[in-house]
Amino acid sequence: GLLRMTGMNALAILLGKSTSRLCAAVLLLAMQVPFTLLAATLGGVSTRQILASYATIGAYTILLCNLALMASVWARKTSKAATVVMTVLVVHPTLAFILGKVPGWLSGSTTPRELTPWLPRLQALGDHLASLSPFHRLAEIFATGFTGEIVGEQVRSSLWAALICFLLAWAIFGKFAERTSEETGRMVPLPTVWLRRFAPPRPANVRAVEWKDFHFLFGGTWLSFAKWMGYGLIPAVLTAITRDLAESVTASVFLIGTLVGCEVLVASGRVLRE
Repeated sequence: GLLRMTGMNALAILLGKSTSRLCAAVLLLAMQVPFTLLAATLGGVSTRQILASYATIGAYTILLCNLALMASVWARKTSKAATVVMTVLVVHPTLAFILGKVPGWLSGSTTPRELTPWLPRLQALGDHLASLSPFHRLAEIFATGFTGEIVGEQVRSSLWAALICFLLAWAIFGKFAERTSEETGRMVPLPTVWLRRFAPPRPANVRAVEWKDFHFLFGGTWLSFAKWMGYGLIPAVLTAITRDLAESVTASVFLIGTLVGCEVLVASGRVLRE
């Protein structure tokens, strides 16, 4: 609101709040390139691999900046914007992994005939989404004998996606920046009487800080029990679907690791906020 009172337009505010920090981050990466090139003189890595890896990291940094910018324009609170960005970053590799594995899980005599033509398309879509991931790109770059292009498909797609995110943030800025403080600060009354039935007991012989963190930051006993049950159901469901123990173990480790990573990020955000 204070920035709008100065008469600056939306483009100036967006460039000042995001692109200035982005330039600092990109310059920090570019500053490391000459020192990293010294590794080429020692052997084992080529100049092409170094430049391609920094191009991948730089493009991904630009994408993250503009994705966060669009989420911050749309969301009313920083926590909601961070949740949107984290969800997008988790859904992309998870969806690519699942689409790449589904054709192998469904291939067999029991697969309905109607789904058979779609299996190669799902495999191709999963491979395409995986190729847009910076982690997949870095794995290709650091493979022995890499001779690919420095600016690959992942770099180009990240830059295009970053441009689209910035243009969307610019387009919706006027609508979402007009919200007043009364709208953003309005609180919804909670049914406190109904919630008291589910409130955790407060015994006097426990450590207050540990009790507060466990119940208010990590969900308490019931939520912890539900999470452990959910983590236990993931291997069982994948084993029933794939009917292959090794395949289900690999998929379970990936999915559970992703969920645990999200839980750690959410808990860290709550600790810093509270």
